[in-house]
Amino acid sequence: ELVDIDIAAKNIGAVNTLVRVDGGYKGYNTDILGLLRELKSEDINLKNRTIVILGAGGAAKAVAYMCITEGAHKIYLFNRTKKHAATVADALNLVWEKDIIVPMAMNEYSLLPEEKYIVFQTTSVGLSPNEDEVVIEDSEFYSKVEVGVDLIYNPATTKFMKLVAEHGGRSY
Repeated sequence: ELVDIDIAAKNIGAVNTLVRVDGGYKGYNTDILGLLRELKSEDINLKNRTIVILGAGGAAKAVAYMCITEGAHKIYLFNRTKKHAATVADALNLVWEKDIIVPMAMNEYSLLPEEKYIVFQTTSVGLSPNEDEVVIEDSEFYSKVEVGVDLIYNPATTKFMKLVAEHGGRSY
């Protein structure tokens, strides 16, 4: 029986690890721990940065939570449907009691201010066997990416990562 939930897991809305405690189990969400370790090992600091997250599913929510915890200044959350992005943004903005996450439709990327961003690609677009797919094709978008992180594990180098690198960004 789940008798306690870690604050991060509660706010992300997902538990993926159970630890036995008196009377049952405590639930944790460990999705972002490895990612955060990787970012720190590459000297990628999220503090006071503006972040772009592509997708608004469970992984996006966990990444947004990590970014806020690490002191990100603002997060643009893109999704095919703006309504779903708004639902996720509203939930996390409520947790933090500030409007840090801005929901946007995927096709509104041209509205991003001219700036260099850390971008997390959290959708399944580009996952094998669809390696030639990417959620945004436009060079205008990739010219604004300083660091691109794709959560897809297969293939090892996604089209998103290739486009980031082609436009001078670092990709992981």
